[in-house]
Amino acid sequence: MRTLIEYGSPSSMIITETNIPSRENLSYFGNANEAHCVYNFFLPPLLLHALITGQNFYLKQWMMSMPPAQEGTAFFNSNR
Repeated sequence: MRTLIEYGSPSSMIITETNIPSRENLSYFGNANEAHCVYNFFLPPLLLHALITGQNFYLKQWMMSMPPAQEGTAFFNSNR
């Protein structure tokens, strides 16, 4: 699908919006040949929690568990 989209409309992007565990969500990147961007559902509530409580433990723990995006991919709401 990505190959066809890139051929037909090179400026288009595939963005996943799945509310599933992080590791499963990251699988939508494939080998940098599926989704261009993956939305991180965990980032907004963890960021809000850190701002309200003044504690970043859970946000930092989650951020440190996330691998860098592969070449040609990105996190839609980046944590890095």
